[in-house]
Amino acid sequence: MKSDKLESLLKQEFSRLEGCRLDDFNSVLILMMNMSESIVDEYKRFREEDKKSDSRFRFWTYVPSVERGAASVVIRWRRYKGQGPRSSPVATSAVVNFKMPISKFDGCTRAEKRAIVHAESRFAKIRKMNSHLLVINKSHKALVDIVGGSSSCAGNVSREITPRNQSVALDMDEADHVKTSDEFTEADRIAFRKKIGLDR
Repeated sequence: MKSDKLESLLKQEFSRLEGCRLDDFNSVLILMMNMSESIVDEYKRFREEDKKSDSRFRFWTYVPSVERGAASVVIRWRRYKGQGPRSSPVATSAVVNFKMPISKFDGCTRAEKRAIVHAESRFAKIRKMNSHLLVINKSHKALVDIVGGSSSCAGNVSREITPRNQSVALDMDEADHVKTSDEFTEADRIAFRKKIGLDR
């Protein structure tokens, strides 16, 4: 049936998109990690500058760290009490509007507070990007599930089904029979992707 063939084409297109999305997500996360690490480095530089300029310098209590998660950048703050190497994490549940409130950083100097506020204003952008990437992830998985394409996405099968530059597409305004993959042009593919909302 025509509808079955159309659904099969959608499944292939979403599966191909899964492979592309994973590559793109990896590139995005690398850049976000670099940006996050530069914020941590800047914070540490502020601490060193404060240490050199203040003869009564008191060691800062808080230190940020970042690590790469499965589909996001994980940002953590730890509190050091100055007794041995032990530290305690600052609860991330305190984040409001993508920022950690300064009220959660008690017992630090004025210079340290300024550096924390500055770092948090920049970390907020990373957290915001994380939240949008999560929405993209969930939305794409939901689309794949609708057409039953989850199994074809596993293990990069998508690239074996339809290579990126030879995607199967369908021109909905052409003849009412379903075309075979050999009959589709790049223009057909673009028109089809626009029609189903994959390209704007």
